[in-house]
Amino acid sequence: SAIQTVQAHIALQLMQLDQETEQWLSQFQLLLQTKASYIPIQDNIKMTLSILSDTFKVEESVQLMFMEQQTKIARLNTQLERARLLPDIVMGYNNQSFRGPASDQQYFTGANRFHSYKIGLGIPLVFGPLKARVAASKITEQIQRNNYQIAQQEIKAETETTWKLYERQLKAVSYYEAVALNDAQTITNAAWQQFEKGDINYTEWALMVNNAMLIQSYYVDAIKELNRLVIKLHYLTSK
Repeated sequence: SAIQTVQAHIALQLMQLDQETEQWLSQFQLLLQTKASYIPIQDNIKMTLSILSDTFKVEESVQLMFMEQQTKIARLNTQLERARLLPDIVMGYNNQSFRGPASDQQYFTGANRFHSYKIGLGIPLVFGPLKARVAASKITEQIQRNNYQIAQQEIKAETETTWKLYERQLKAVSYYEAVALNDAQTITNAAWQQFEKGDINYTEWALMVNNAMLIQSYYVDAIKELNRLVIKLHYLTSK
């Protein structure tokens, strides 16, 4: 019957919710790296966005800042490889004492100090491998720059798209809160009043209540999608 179908559907939804809850709690426990079980407490199921679309700069995202550091490292490595092609200047200074007779029949007691200096120029004899390392480093540097530019465009496009989806979803949630939930409550109240007066039978009452519950379920789904977009925006715009 219709009532049994509704009951089975509700039972299935409850089972799915229990399974999802256990799954998310397990992931939360893994994230905390603990064997203890913690249940997050949230007074309001609807998350709020703490940033504004016109204040975010894509260059300030954590992902791009990390890639920018990788690009700088690649550039510094190229400079290092180039420096290996330059001659090495070698300078030295020596200060020592001598005790005993010398070749010119002088005798040194150790109080005398002898100073010496040296300077040299080291030139690489084989340039081929060094030039190859410079060329390879340049290629790596260019790849890092290209990856940065591609990621910058992708993050900017993804952020703009997510903003639009968020604004649209926020309007949908606002509609449920302003209109649809009130309609659901009205339907529920009418179902009870008509059932108590005998104007409708139990099957009709169940169908009306089920319609009201469907509206509430759609509202929960809308909140879930809104929260997902908020989390994604926080991730994309985190500094």
